[in-house]
Amino acid sequence: MGKKLGPEFGQGERREIARTIDEIAKRIRQYLGITLLTRLLTGIPTAL
Repeated sequence: MGKKLGPEFGQGERREIARTIDEIAKRIRQYLGITLLTRLLTGIPTAL
């Protein structure tokens, strides 16, 4: 990922950006997982 950020950023800045992107990705996965679980829990009783 560091190479994609280019020479505009220093090593420390690239690491911070990478950590931020990883944290955002983690939170998106958590949101999608909770949303899926909620839909399953509400959809199953509705289907019955």
